[in-house]
Amino acid sequence: MEELLRETGLDSQREGEDKSLSSRDRRKKRQRGAGSGIKVRTDCQAKEGTWETRPETILGGDRGDIVVNSGTGAPISISNTQSIVNKLDEFEALIDELKPDIIGITETWANENTPDSLFTLRGYDLFRKDRVGAQGGGVLLLVQNNLQASTCPRLEVSEFAESVWCEIQLTGEDVLLIGVCYRSPASTQENNEELIDLFSKVAIGQETHVLIMGDFNIPEVDYVNYCTSCSPMSFHSRFLDKTQDMFLLQHVTVPTRYREGQEPSKLDLIFTNDENMIEEVSCLAPIGKSDHIGLAWTTVTHLDPNSLKHKYEGRNYWKGDYISLNTEIKATDWKTVLGGLDTNSAWQELEQRIEDLSKRNVPEKRPPKKNQRPRWLTKPVRKAIQKKREFYLKYCRLGREKDYANYVKQRNITSNLCNDAKKNYERGLVDVFKSE
Repeated sequence: MEELLRETGLDSQREGEDKSLSSRDRRKKRQRGAGSGIKVRTDCQAKEGTWETRPETILGGDRGDIVVNSGTGAPISISNTQSIVNKLDEFEALIDELKPDIIGITETWANENTPDSLFTLRGYDLFRKDRVGAQGGGVLLLVQNNLQASTCPRLEVSEFAESVWCEIQLTGEDVLLIGVCYRSPASTQENNEELIDLFSKVAIGQETHVLIMGDFNIPEVDYVNYCTSCSPMSFHSRFLDKTQDMFLLQHVTVPTRYREGQEPSKLDLIFTNDENMIEEVSCLAPIGKSDHIGLAWTTVTHLDPNSLKHKYEGRNYWKGDYISLNTEIKATDWKTVLGGLDTNSAWQELEQRIEDLSKRNVPEKRPPKKNQRPRWLTKPVRKAIQKKREFYLKYCRLGREKDYANYVKQRNITSNLCNDAKKNYERGLVDVFKSE
């Protein structure tokens, strides 16, 4: 490789470029080149700035399973849903198509009365933080449970209004930190300061890999030219300086919010501390009537194969041997077993006995198939979602009113199909129970 560089003259050119860089830029360039060096299949590639996907690839990283032998090709998606609660059907269909390992959502519009069960997907661990005292906002993070993500207490105590964090153990001492943030356009100066302070806490952490995604609502910051039109002491300028001081790379290069009659803007951002962590970012149609696009990409990291174990998910009580279990219970002299024990000790003994009986007579659940398709999701619904995406990407590419009108029409058709398919499936279940 070095000989080829010398023959073409690129080697001397590279040396000249390095000499012309400041010490800070040289450090940044070295960091950008300090990736894993592993070539991982890319299933979600898009031509930068054109919204066109390669015909031989699948938008969003479908079938992008983890490659544990040579690194991790972990498909990730993020979307600003502007209330996920009333878009769960289409959200579930999108997850079935993309099969991401990690999902970030901003503007969930959930509150303390919204149960976790509403967002829980089989095979995923849920991390969420709702807006307190007002409607809107909120963030959540869904991570495949075989990645065994854990909370990050030092960042969860931040005073910044809306962010959620988790950590994933990689090979050896390496740790991947993942965060989802939402900064409202009406964010106060105090909240802005807390966001900068939050990034400062990230900077002093021991995590080797950092991935931060979310809706920051800072279109004034240009991460292509690393500049801003705002004053040097403004929040926007200081936030740009903070991300540069941390050597964070921003990977979104196209507008992420489209609203008819308004200039498209880049509000959703993806930061990493290593340029080689992310394959090219793909663009997805909005969920429901949100005016934000979705983003999907593949993250490349080293993951210990031994850590890819499905968590214990309980017992399959439908297949328990209850005849044997009842026989054992009846054969136990409970007065002798529990007699003389205080309340707490008796409860602990009883609990242990029941657990032992369950282990002997009730089998464990098998690990679920990865992202098992929702039973209500019919072929017409999947085709409608694909058609909606095509119309939206065409509108983003050409910006014509007629393309937007076609998209709105297909969006409404898709929403109705999702609702009807779900209702028909639920009615079918009710009819089955009635007939039994």
